[in-house]
Amino acid sequence: MNLEKLITDTFTAHEPDAPDSERVLAGARKRIDRRRPVIRPLTVAAGVVALTVAGVTVIGLNRTEPTPGDTAAPATSTATAPAVDQLRMPFTLGWLPPGEVTYTTQRISVGGSADSDAPVYNGDYMLSVRSGERVLNITVTENKQYSLQDAVNSLHPDPGRRITIGGKRAVESTVFNVPEGFESSTLYVERPDRSMVYVLVSAQWDTSATQEELSGIARRIAENLQFPGTTVLTPEYGLGELPDGIRMCAFSVDPPSDLRTKLSTSYLLGSCETSEMIVVSTPDSAGKPEGTPGEPVQGHETLVEDQGKGYHVLTVLDAVDGRPVHLSGAVPVDTLYQLGEGLVLPD
Repeated sequence: MNLEKLITDTFTAHEPDAPDSERVLAGARKRIDRRRPVIRPLTVAAGVVALTVAGVTVIGLNRTEPTPGDTAAPATSTATAPAVDQLRMPFTLGWLPPGEVTYTTQRISVGGSADSDAPVYNGDYMLSVRSGERVLNITVTENKQYSLQDAVNSLHPDPGRRITIGGKRAVESTVFNVPEGFESSTLYVERPDRSMVYVLVSAQWDTSATQEELSGIARRIAENLQFPGTTVLTPEYGLGELPDGIRMCAFSVDPPSDLRTKLSTSYLLGSCETSEMIVVSTPDSAGKPEGTPGEPVQGHETLVEDQGKGYHVLTVLDAVDGRPVHLSGAVPVDTLYQLGEGLVLPD
């Protein structure tokens, strides 16, 4: 895989600034994916993590501050935030409908194709906008492994309506007056590299919107997407210096929402050239960690679990806001200890 080409696909304008650098990312999609007509999750590296197809490379992350007017607000962090590397999204939402915005997830995630184990990186925003009594659920996903024609092929029996958005070819599909009361407008917009961006705007089940409203909002969001992105996020903990041969390949920052009570941050690490990756994550919910006592990491007690076939889990207890950090992968446990010692944890 040409790693340099993968990076420059999205971050050409920022490349001179780029530093060398438990199963996550599935829960946030529960409220929307059950309605989606296309693009199902892919499994990456057996026993590692099921990842949704959506996002772009984070192999080199620009650390500049968000520019004024960025609509994707960085997640708030503790007083130790300056010591944690900020994470750059591959594109920015230049416009959102007025209202109170709540992000469910902001991430770069991993997909792939059936004929290759080489990952493909995409960007993904999931959010809700409340205005008065009405709540709109919005998903905007960059999808490098699917074309506009792939989207059209998936829209059976209705092939959608071909339109133009900002001079780019697009297909619009609306769902209205179905028995469940689900109302949505979906846009598939072609990118210059023939990949596509997926924009879904739906009215929450207990609210309503007209077809014209949803379609207009989806179109305006699509017209105002900004590539490459200027939005940066501050995670609750960082990775620190990584061992030789290991890079950050993907991340997810999931603010508190109706799906979780606390901020949740996850990373995927590896060579970024294959789907074999190490997962570093904070759990979405409380649960008793498993394993046998291990060596301390940064003064924190640990648990170690050998899941067989070379796959290990290292749990650093009470590491972030009273919660553990899990490090797992098909690597020697010593590698997980090394990564754990490098974590940038809050005081």
